[in-house]
Amino acid sequence: MAQVRQIMQRTERGGNVFGKTGWANSAEGLHTGWSIGWLARDRKEPLYFATLLQTTEPGDSFLDIRLLLSLEALDQVESQH
Repeated sequence: MAQVRQIMQRTERGGNVFGKTGWANSAEGLHTGWSIGWLARDRKEPLYFATLLQTTEPGDSFLDIRLLLSLEALDQVESQH
C-alpha cells in the first residue's frame, strides 16, 4: 500500500494530497476531465474530493485545471474548520 500512496501523492497542502486524474473525450467532442482523491491530515479525518469537468473546448489549461480546482476547494473547506 505504501507504494500506491507514493505513486498517488500529488502535493503537500495542510497534509498530503493523494489522487488520480483522468481525461476522456467522446465521439461527439465532449471532453470529460476528473480529479478524485483525499487530503490526509494529522490527527484529523481525511477530506475526500471528486471534481468533474466537461467542455467541448478544453483549451491549454484543461489538463492542469482538474487538480487545481480540487485544491482550491480543499483550501476553502480547510479555512472553514
